Amino acid sequence: MAMAMAKDKTLLYLSYGVGPHVQEIIFSILSFHHLSGPKDDIAAVVYTDTPDAFGGLGVEIEVLDPSLLTAWLGGSTYIHRRKLACMIDAVQRRPGKVVFVDGDTYFRRSPHLLFDRVGPGRCCMHLLEIRLRESSSKAHRDLADIVRDHRFVDGRGDAVSFAANPVMWNSGVIGVHSDDAARLDDALVLLDQLWAVIRSVHTVEQFAVGCFLERLDLQATDDVVFHYWPLPLRDPFRKLLPDILRAGLQLPVAERAAFSYAARPRPSAGMRLKMAIKRCLQRAGWPLRGPRASG
Repeated sequence: MAMAMAKDKTLLYLSYGVGPHVQEIIFSILSFHHLSGPKDDIAAVVYTDTPDAFGGLGVEIEVLDPSLLTAWLGGSTYIHRRKLACMIDAVQRRPGKVVFVDGDTYFRRSPHLLFDRVGPGRCCMHLLEIRLRESSSKAHRDLADIVRDHRFVDGRGDAVSFAANPVMWNSGVIGVHSDDAARLDDALVLLDQLWAVIRSVHTVEQFAVGCFLERLDLQATDDVVFHYWPLPLRDPFRKLLPDILRAGLQLPVAERAAFSYAARPRPSAGMRLKMAIKRCLQRAGWPLRGPRASG
């Protein structure tokens, strides 16, 4: 009997602990099934310490234990370090294209479009969120000062250079090829240095990742994945989500995916217009005081 060919496209999720994020990841996985089409060349993988929560979803499970979760902190207090450590583990285990997707997301177009944007020297993140010096957030401006005034190094000990007005990419999506795994290693080294000197920026992980993926051909993916992190979208949907998932629980996966997708959180016309204006202004080089989000 011929052996099944290993898939070189991995869609990656991370879930540890209990809480509404577990249901968000289930919803995101269902949206993947709804829009992935007939191709079967993408492996959906969940790293989790609650494997039973993801049964029946057609995903592969990598079981996490407390010792590994502790090791992924690397002695730090920054819990989002685990996200980058998880992705580093995945690109080591799974040669090819690896795309990490946050839980509070859903696919708006075919997942295959994500993987089309990843290859040796090509990568993706969700979107360019903000230029730090333009931000109304003092923490962002402080971060820009810190990378200007301190010396930071990469994994080889070489100095890291930063733009005069550094950018922050949103890491709701991070896609890289295993050939470029060293970029993630460098990001983790930078992350640890940044967290040692500034703890007011909880998104310092995505800044570190963006710093090194920008050195490749980096593309946005907000046209493919909707990231509903803004609280006016996320909070109401979290209240509805348990009932949405429960109502479709007995359906086959394809039907369950279609049923749940119909209830996805969608921005108002005003929010879509606001984000479209921000996108145009950003492309034209105009300063933005607040971050861009999915629109």
